[in-house]
Amino acid sequence: MKKIIIIFILLSSVSAFSGSAKNQVEFTFEKGSSWYHEIKAGFIKIKGTPQVALWTETTDGKFIETVYVSKKAYKWYKKGTEDRLDVLPVWQSRENSDVDAVSGATISEESSLHREISSADGKIIMFAEINNSFDYNDFYTEKGDGGTVKTGVNGQPSLIYSVEIDFGVKKQYKMNLTGHGSIGRKSGVIGTDMNRISTAKNIVRSIYVTVK
Repeated sequence: MKKIIIIFILLSSVSAFSGSAKNQVEFTFEKGSSWYHEIKAGFIKIKGTPQVALWTETTDGKFIETVYVSKKAYKWYKKGTEDRLDVLPVWQSRENSDVDAVSGATISEESSLHREISSADGKIIMFAEINNSFDYNDFYTEKGDGGTVKTGVNGQPSLIYSVEIDFGVKKQYKMNLTGHGSIGRKSGVIGTDMNRISTAKNIVRSIYVTVK
């Protein structure tokens, strides 16, 4: 699998550093077998890619800022598109900053982005939310027939990855799969029951954050 690398410049104003220190942080997404998925639009087949949001929070759960959000998800968020509230529901619910400057095209083979991120005490929680539309399975279906969950165009819910980053410890951090978003609405609640989720777990094989 090819790897996708996104580079950020993080600005940290921490007492442990002499003044403000710039830390280079490298995000590496290793694509899984479900990164690309087929979308049918009438007689046309389109190869879709996931929507992604990256954001930071304090270690006690307070939102800091959005680092990156893919362009389509940003557009739906700004318009308040009702049938797309669950594309990245956790990020949409928690976001409370100006994200105009950090929206970009959906991550491709190689992408780079430079940002400055503030941290009060040198530690943050980094979150990633990833979602593929139309990735139905036996439980998350389009119409909700036979006791299944009706998901419309969404399919399986978004997945949440997270890791605590200490800017004072320069190493590679692996983001862990911690839960999933809601279906049909935006909500900051992260669900933990992963038993009904199948192929969505294969959108990425791994996400690493390296503090240099």
